[in-house]
Amino acid sequence: MTPAALSALSLGYLFPVKGRHILRVHSAFQHALNLRSEEGRHLTLLCAEKYQNLADAARIMLPEWWDWRREITGTGTIRLADGVFKMLSQCTGLSYCRLIPQHYWLAKQNRK
Repeated sequence: MTPAALSALSLGYLFPVKGRHILRVHSAFQHALNLRSEEGRHLTLLCAEKYQNLADAARIMLPEWWDWRREITGTGTIRLADGVFKMLSQCTGLSYCRLIPQHYWLAKQNRK
């Protein structure tokens, strides 16, 4: 299988884009991948066509056939460095995921 390069459609305002982070797979579903940082922070990669914006998630443009349960095996280590995910082990289909969104999703605050 040829590794895929995926792009983010939007990033939640709590999703870290700058800096370097080591992540591990917490859980995988067909259209969502939950990750956990060394500091205990949870992040999610979501299928952009299936989900709306979330504060701590990146909405990723996925191919129609994509299934995170099949593409990610085990609890491999993932490095997030300056907006690019790089899989370090146990990944079959994803070599990197570049998080250069078309726009950032910012939370709307209720003002009275």
